[in-house]
Amino acid sequence: MDISFIVTIYNKKRSVVERCLKSIKKMNDLSHEIIVIDDGSDTGMKDCYYKLSQKYNAQYYYQSNQGVSSARNLGIKKATGKYIFFVDCDDIVLNEKIVWNDLKDKPDLIIYDVLKEEMSTKKIEVKTLNADEKTLSSSALASQLIKDGLMNWVYGKLYSIKFIKSQNIRFNTHIKTGEDLDFVVHVVENAKKVKYISKSVYKYEFEYTSGNGRIESYPEDAITDTNFVYQLRKELSAKYNLSLSLISVNEQQTLQTYFEIYSFLLVNHLMKSSLYDILKKNIELVESEGNIDSITKIKRSIVDKNLKLVAVIYYKIRKLYKIIGR
Repeated sequence: MDISFIVTIYNKKRSVVERCLKSIKKMNDLSHEIIVIDDGSDTGMKDCYYKLSQKYNAQYYYQSNQGVSSARNLGIKKATGKYIFFVDCDDIVLNEKIVWNDLKDKPDLIIYDVLKEEMSTKKIEVKTLNADEKTLSSSALASQLIKDGLMNWVYGKLYSIKFIKSQNIRFNTHIKTGEDLDFVVHVVENAKKVKYISKSVYKYEFEYTSGNGRIESYPEDAITDTNFVYQLRKELSAKYNLSLSLISVNEQQTLQTYFEIYSFLLVNHLMKSSLYDILKKNIELVESEGNIDSITKIKRSIVDKNLKLVAVIYYKIRKLYKIIGR
């Protein structure tokens, strides 16, 4: 078996899941298996997914709701292919582009390009790796792990199952945001051979508001997980002696995320004094080693001074701007 496609599902529409499974079946010269992990969907949807799995000759496993990291770890345990490929059930795999030649020199990790479609505007962007070489070292990839983009996603990549299991690399089940980056960092730092192939094999359908559900359900985790990602990237910057500009990128991305969490909680009347205290404490952990732009400084100041009305007005204006821009 060449590739194990691990598809995680939780209460998604039948048509969306079927479209995903159908896209995986379009394979050329490689043998593959589809492993569907249902992370605790409702009973009615559970039956639906089981039948769909049968239709597309996929293995179906059900577990109580434990999160996507736990579901993916179960997929790794069940996989029998030489490589694994993670799939979100509302995305599309461009399988016909994955060929035997990609795998023949047996790399630990194969990185492909990803198509990212903003669903509200239907704008499609090709996410590529900024690399001149085809085979890359962990130090060469470190800078790509700082910026939000291709290396922050677990999908669009083939992972050697022998390598993953020998290094005991698994998804961190204690975080709800940043689990992809954490997994990829462990892979990159332990891989002996990493290969980059500049062709798109995955279409990521992005909803701007997709992360809001996590913030609403787990606001404290959203805050502490943001610090986890910041610290992870900070360690990478120090380990690989990355440039001041990349240190600045990490700081700015983190502060902007905190501001988004702060604004969202205020607009949706979810902000409590205890949450604000946690947010303020985590913001204070962001050092000012790099050069922060003026807009980010203003956002930090708004949160520091707890200027609720200013944050709410900003949030609503930006939301209106996005609607007008469609």
